[in-house]
Amino acid sequence: IDNVLRQALTTEPNERYSSAGDLAADLRRFLDGQPVQAHPPGGWYRTRKFVGRNRLGVAVSGALLLGLVASLSVALQQAREARLQSAIAISAEAQSRADLAHATSMRDFLETLFEPVRIGIAADKAPTVRELVLAGESQLRQNTRLAPEARVEMLSFFAFLHESIGELPSARRLAAESVALAETTLGTEDPRYAAALAMRGFTAVRMEDYLAAEADLRIALPLMKQTGQRGWALANALQAMSSIESINGHAETSLEYAKADLAERIFAFGTNDRRVGVGYNNIADSLEAMGNYRQSIGAYESAYAIQYARLGPDSAETATTLAGLASSHWRAGQWQRARVLFQQATDIFERVGEKAQLVYLYAAVTHCMLEHWLADAAEASRVCTKARALTAASLGQESELFGDIESAELDGALESGNLPAAHEAYVRAKALYPPTVANRLRHGRLQSSYAEWLMRQSRWEEARKLLPAAISDISMRPHKIPLLLAQARLLSACDESSGPECSLDLRGNYEATLAAVADLDHPQILVAETLIAKIDMPIDSVKATARLRAVISRIDGELGATHPRMLAARELLATASEAVR
Repeated sequence: IDNVLRQALTTEPNERYSSAGDLAADLRRFLDGQPVQAHPPGGWYRTRKFVGRNRLGVAVSGALLLGLVASLSVALQQAREARLQSAIAISAEAQSRADLAHATSMRDFLETLFEPVRIGIAADKAPTVRELVLAGESQLRQNTRLAPEARVEMLSFFAFLHESIGELPSARRLAAESVALAETTLGTEDPRYAAALAMRGFTAVRMEDYLAAEADLRIALPLMKQTGQRGWALANALQAMSSIESINGHAETSLEYAKADLAERIFAFGTNDRRVGVGYNNIADSLEAMGNYRQSIGAYESAYAIQYARLGPDSAETATTLAGLASSHWRAGQWQRARVLFQQATDIFERVGEKAQLVYLYAAVTHCMLEHWLADAAEASRVCTKARALTAASLGQESELFGDIESAELDGALESGNLPAAHEAYVRAKALYPPTVANRLRHGRLQSSYAEWLMRQSRWEEARKLLPAAISDISMRPHKIPLLLAQARLLSACDESSGPECSLDLRGNYEATLAAVADLDHPQILVAETLIAKIDMPIDSVKATARLRAVISRIDGELGATHPRMLAARELLATASEAVR
């Protein structure tokens, strides 16, 4: 039934059932114990279905075979074998009864859920896939005949389906119910308990509750391996752990989980299945988290070529890859390219009717940040309004991701010089970032931006005291540009107000970070170097002028001549050049 539902729910038109009648026919084949079209009709699969339809005949044949073997044994061995076969027969009969009860309860549930399709109502009145999935939750609650084993599996599966259509809170609630039921009725040694726990962790990651997700997955993954579980459930658990390790700042470990996820997808689906493309995306995402932007861009481009060739331009998987590619370009400082890619990904998500899954939300929020940094007020308003609506609908206005939008508003207000609006945005964002490990980078970047707000009002001492903690938080992740900017701000504050935070190695640390990003033409390098030029001008104006002129030349193509940061840098350069003359 997993294969039937996945084929019905896939976002790719050429892979879905061509009509409700085709879906109904496959459901009837499933309910009658026949091989379904949605499953590759391998020999073992057909044999399994044959056994399901002919349990009695198979059991009789097995008994005759066992009798023949027993008759050829010596007398003493006959008694031993008889006792052994008796135990096996009893065990097999009990298992057969359990399997039959499980299959019957699943059949009854699915017949009820898919009744509108089965009876062949008019196509224009047939329920949509989304309606069928949403109806599943109420059907599960109303169906009292569903066996515990079947209910646990269906709760987990419908949790996954709800996540797939963007119903994130419902997905997490269903996953939690599956875990609770498995624990009380099946026990923690049952493989279905481990699978349910993994699904709860997976949905927690999708809701950005990384602490809860990690607690579940640290238990679930060893249990899944002990019970020999493979395939989709294990791949999802590995993908979720990769995300958790990335958030925790363990980039190398995140990459190892991503590699294991890809290997599991290849094992489960083969090398040519579109779901393997998700695994390649996860590899690229881990490379980006490590700060290897050029490698991640190359990985995303390769994945995009594969997805585009298999699925075409209007595919959620293609949009997901584009969004990841846009993010890597954004972090590498290639803002104009990232801007185009973010818009292309958003357009595809909207065309395929994709509700805001987490990757769509990330793309919308990051695009919002980018437009603020580009100081395009009109475009930032348009993009950020959409990001607010999507995030509020999926995660709520109290989520950390909503805090990222407020943080972007702070940066936008700083770019435009609207200091009152900047302070209001800071207060709103800070309230949405609880003090967790997962939020350290967010909190550090927010405090670094707030330090600039303080410095613009000549509140140097406050900024100086604030920035060391911000630098510490930012340093837990490999991304060097936010660190460079925070270090430059601290040097600037120390230049105006000395104190214990102004150690002698501050400048050396800054220069080391600058050398680490020498291969990037990132616009925020201009912001940092402008602050450093102001410090160096009174000491060596010739050297400071040459350094500032070089960075302006590097960044000009990304920001343009009218960007506030570019105007400020050119004004400082003109003043310094005049002083030199």
